[in-house]
Amino acid sequence: RKTYDYMEEAISTYLTVCRLPQFATRATILSMECLKTAQLYIDAAKQLTRMTNEDADLRSALLLEQAAYCYLTSQPSYYRKYAFHSVLSGHRYTKAGQRKHAFRMYKQAEQGLSDRGWNLAEDHIQYTISKQAIALKKLEVAIECLSHLLRPTSLQSSQQQAGFLREYIATMKTLLSQSNSDELMSVSLPCLNQSSVRILVTSITPARNAKE
Repeated sequence: RKTYDYMEEAISTYLTVCRLPQFATRATILSMECLKTAQLYIDAAKQLTRMTNEDADLRSALLLEQAAYCYLTSQPSYYRKYAFHSVLSGHRYTKAGQRKHAFRMYKQAEQGLSDRGWNLAEDHIQYTISKQAIALKKLEVAIECLSHLLRPTSLQSSQQQAGFLREYIATMKTLLSQSNSDELMSVSLPCLNQSSVRILVTSITPARNAKE
């Protein structure tokens, strides 16, 4: 246990006394390997997360990615924390201009969230992946994600779904224009059964005159 205590003290000294974050990062990476060998994955993830800051996007993205893997490898696995830190890593990769790595991390977060009942979080990931895919010219992937957002079981508001539909139509038009195809656009829209539609007429009390 002294090994981990000494490593923690070294990291803190580098940060607070020496003001040398690069050496603190080096000590954190070494400490992470020691903690992972002892299967203390949660402690390793906490140390990695602590080293992130607003001044170094690329370094923070790398550390958050490793923290996400620690949460996934731990027993039991923390899928929500894994997905959350993957999203944070993808966001920092985006700020660092590394869109390919950002796309990869968001895709990994999608795998951690899928089929777990976290519908709104999954929608956020799908929409972000679609935006990253459009930036990387992966229009087929973007269409697949936007189609998922238009599923009948969506819990999003009508205004949000209308926004998703506009994004879907614009992306599909771009894809069809590039492929020079005459194929009709397939859009998931609700089907109304006319025989089941009912109109309810109620009496409406007219507003009183302002003078009364």
